[in-house]
Amino acid sequence: MKSLALLGLAALTQTAIAADYTTLFDPSTMTVGQKVGEYLEVKEYCPKTTSCTAAEKQKYVTATTGRTGRLEFPVNAGNDFEISFNMKDSGCWNVDHTYTLYMSDGSSLPLSIGRGSFDCSVLLNGKTPLQWTHSVINDFRLIASNGLLKISLNDILLDEPFSLSGTINRVVISKINEEQESLYDIRTRGIQTTSAVSCPTTSTPTTTQPTVTTNNSSATFNLNTGRLVIPNLEVSMTQPFGGTPQIFNYGIEMQQRTGAFVFDLDLNKVVQR
Repeated sequence: MKSLALLGLAALTQTAIAADYTTLFDPSTMTVGQKVGEYLEVKEYCPKTTSCTAAEKQKYVTATTGRTGRLEFPVNAGNDFEISFNMKDSGCWNVDHTYTLYMSDGSSLPLSIGRGSFDCSVLLNGKTPLQWTHSVINDFRLIASNGLLKISLNDILLDEPFSLSGTINRVVISKINEEQESLYDIRTRGIQTTSAVSCPTTSTPTTTQPTVTTNNSSATFNLNTGRLVIPNLEVSMTQPFGGTPQIFNYGIEMQQRTGAFVFDLDLNKVVQR
């Protein structure tokens, strides 16, 4: 019955690894000046030597003036997945940001991107340098299979893989500096993501659409991170063949979708009270 209540509360999209990618983050759908994440905003760039039309301009996200930005994505990854980050930096000596993977066992794996000594090679956690080309959009990929994580930069694989101690439930990009690191988009495949929670307006419960109530005064929303925390959510679930509805209480957390007042349920933060 607990599983039925959760299924009635949130729909899940199960995406197997396939040829097509799912866009996780896309600044091209946002407006210039829009604030996202922590201390980040949307800007645009003309890739031509002459002037650009509105359609030719490329939008990206970088830190606001004087701040260091951070972007966080709750995910529900299995053992086999791929995440592609399209990132550009302003020069060989300015590369300095970190991708941190948080895992189901409570551990984390920070992947630090730093500058090389004499060229644009990027040192990755003391392993073999990768060739990060400055002032162009680089394709940085995390490719996981059977507990091992391989790193790819512009389709060149790092020989030494990382061991994963659990499945990934959160990805954080930190130390994004103004106009030094610019994020153009993030795509995934093999990643399970949660759909937005849909609360019914009817007072009559059904087996597929539970009645949901909450103490709104106790819910908190962080405007900088887009995180909504509801410590006590009451779900009334009707029995399949009639009878008195059962009441379940959950503490939940939800993440705002970029550019919309829509929230995704973080399944790793659902706790029955």
